[in-house]
Amino acid sequence: MTNEKGFILPLTMTISLILIIFVLHSLVLYQSDRRFIKERLVSFELNELIQLAAFDLEDRIEDNTLASSGKLIYSKGFVLYDTDKVSGHVVKITFTATIARNVKRSSIFYYDTEMSGITKWKELS
Repeated sequence: MTNEKGFILPLTMTISLILIIFVLHSLVLYQSDRRFIKERLVSFELNELIQLAAFDLEDRIEDNTLASSGKLIYSKGFVLYDTDKVSGHVVKITFTATIARNVKRSSIFYYDTEMSGITKWKELS
């Protein structure tokens, strides 16, 4: 028979340490995934707000009801916009979308009234 005195405690401590490290690593990964999902949700909401504003601004240009500046209010946030006439039939619209978490993104698009469409789009931030 071999001498196994003092073998069980170090083995138990080693297995416990490995298990604790695994659990802590899993928690760190979980927190990272939650943060990533939260950022993606904010990005999705901003993109949705920008698309809604672009469609509404296009409709207002076509209907000749677009003011030189204004505010569009939606359920998830609001959009501030300014318009400039670049040439006879091209309108430059600069707008900033803001969602409830005070996250902002600005864009510029050029709308050609002869072609009835957006000719250029630029994301600022």
